[in-house]
Amino acid sequence: MDQQESQRRLFAVVKRWEPNRGFGWLNAEDGSVYWCHANSLPYQWRDAEAQAQLVGQSVTFTTSRDQQGRLRASNVFVVHEDDVHLVGEITEKGEPWI
Repeated sequence: MDQQESQRRLFAVVKRWEPNRGFGWLNAEDGSVYWCHANSLPYQWRDAEAQAQLVGQSVTFTTSRDQQGRLRASNVFVVHEDDVHLVGEITEKGEPWI
């Protein structure tokens, strides 16, 4: 994965999430499965209770690879059906809009 490819933003569905362990897997539109750590989620999705609701949610993210070269999701945003046009925009406070 080159630098330009690693900056791509993809859509995916959360396939599986381990809220007590803080990570899960995303089925992406490109057919790949990406590992995702809770630190890549917006702040309001980082507690275990919120993470328990992630399975089946649509998300958008940038692609990267970890130190072992495995696919990883970064900068993850939960996509609300009515708000797809706002994904990735920044609010006036400098926080990602969700």
